[in-house]
Amino acid sequence: MRQYLVTAESSSELKSKLKNIREKIEIENPKSVLVRAFLIEWHIEKVEEFSKVLIEELPMAEIVGCGSNGSIVDSKVMEGKHLFVITFFDKTKLQTLSYEFGKGFESVISNVICGEVDRRQNVRAVELFTTLLKMDARKFLGGIHFQDKSISVFGSNVMGVVPNATDDLKESAFILSKNGVVKSGAVVVVYLSDDLQVNLYRVLGFKPLGMEFLVNKSSTRVIEELDQKPAYEVYKNFLEIPNDENFVANTIGFPFMTQEYNHDVLRIPAECTKEGYIVSNAGIPQGRKIRLTYGNPGEIVEDIRNCREKVRQFKPEVVLIYDCILRKSFWGNGINLEIGPFDKFPSTAGFFSEGELFGVKEGIIHNECTFLLIAMRESEGVEIEPFEDKKIIASKEVSMLRRMATFVEKTTSFLDMAYKQMTILNQQLQMMNVQLSYMALTDELTQLFNRREIEQRIHNAFISARLLGKTVALIMIDIDFFKKVNDTYGHATGDMVLKEVAKIIHDQVNEDNGEAAGRWGGEEFIVLLPGYDSNGASKVAERIRREIEAHEFTGVGQRTVSVGVTCAKKGESEEDVFIRSDNALYKAKESGRNRVVIL
Repeated sequence: MRQYLVTAESSSELKSKLKNIREKIEIENPKSVLVRAFLIEWHIEKVEEFSKVLIEELPMAEIVGCGSNGSIVDSKVMEGKHLFVITFFDKTKLQTLSYEFGKGFESVISNVICGEVDRRQNVRAVELFTTLLKMDARKFLGGIHFQDKSISVFGSNVMGVVPNATDDLKESAFILSKNGVVKSGAVVVVYLSDDLQVNLYRVLGFKPLGMEFLVNKSSTRVIEELDQKPAYEVYKNFLEIPNDENFVANTIGFPFMTQEYNHDVLRIPAECTKEGYIVSNAGIPQGRKIRLTYGNPGEIVEDIRNCREKVRQFKPEVVLIYDCILRKSFWGNGINLEIGPFDKFPSTAGFFSEGELFGVKEGIIHNECTFLLIAMRESEGVEIEPFEDKKIIASKEVSMLRRMATFVEKTTSFLDMAYKQMTILNQQLQMMNVQLSYMALTDELTQLFNRREIEQRIHNAFISARLLGKTVALIMIDIDFFKKVNDTYGHATGDMVLKEVAKIIHDQVNEDNGEAAGRWGGEEFIVLLPGYDSNGASKVAERIRREIEAHEFTGVGQRTVSVGVTCAKKGESEEDVFIRSDNALYKAKESGRNRVVIL
């Protein structure tokens, strides 16, 4: 496997330089050739010119590529030129699949891609380029699950958001392919081989600030509320970043961190609306927990060093770097600290992307602000001597970042403690409010609704029944000979009987259906049954009567109750129904007690 880097300022220059590549193909006779094109051109007419040159000059090659925010050539930033990374494979067959589609077809195309990959044998890797801003990214990526979990999946999201762009260039995403230019959709490169090995490495290096927030409300790309407040307030309250034209620039060093498939991912604000909603190109689903983070230069450099050592041990023949443009903005002139350490690897090349795709066993992670390195080999690989662990001298800008990071870390420690204390106090206050609300609604002894609350619920049920044309029933319950219990055993025992009767009644009531039970006064109870007719209510009443009769009450043995049941009739007032309920209960007592009477 070999990799050649071609740079050009125009399509005509590219055509001239590709003659040398064509000669190398004829001489070396590789099994497959892949061209990755990273263009700094966004006008589609110019893009199509480059596409035409590639297809005509290298008809045997597979092609993939997109717009670039700067290229990486031999581990250095290259500006002002287009980059073409041309890889010769000796033992790997390549196949390119391209799909032009938009919103509404995400699941269909995901299924097609899965089917195409699953039916092929010896798939070692899948490279995926997508225009995710022109579709539902979560639905599209979430639908891609290959049967073979060992397949390495990587690639880039192509957004085509051009800084300071004119209207004709806004969201001018495109993907190059062997079949031409895809303006909305996906291009997939399938690597088939018995010998190809692909290792993926992902570096974040951003440190959580410690405070955790819940995404209460969000859509595909918009984070509306965090902890039931507009999302912007997190940046306002903790970092004092104003919601103005510099908001995005000021938040580059402070992305959100959440998780996808149990892996940390970063989300950078792309916009903040006047309502305080934060737009993120990758989005965060509702219900996720997130934290603010800050870019820690020291940790990033250390993670890069660890990554470099792992790559060295892998002995790659080819190294690709897909680094996020936001990290380039974060580092400024210090970007060499991130990409420079890989300069000893052969033909290390890549570009600054707008979103990095990284496959794990559970699915595909849509990254932002992430350093993604792809290492490949078909043979034993290339031996690289161990790197000297020399101290990296930071630029003035990075030194300032370090000082800022130290300040943020110390400040955040204080804020985090205050935040936790405030959270505890809020929880205690909420608990007290809940307890007070509960006390205001319930009878202290029996824990059923008190008379005031049950009357209000009955009133509301009658209004609802009249509006909807439904029925409502009441059950009145009185403990038989309760005065004898108090006189014989004392009021403490009488209170125990009241509590046990109340529990039996409560257990027979389905509160999810709007049913309710309350203490009417003394030893009398009332049950509200919305939607019941007399027959249904009488069954509930009889069930309550039997349960109480069979119960062994603490200290007094068995007791009984008399029960009156009534169902509201058309045109009746609430007072009429209450009177009939009382009459039914009275008849139950007059008829010998321990029975249910319906009126």
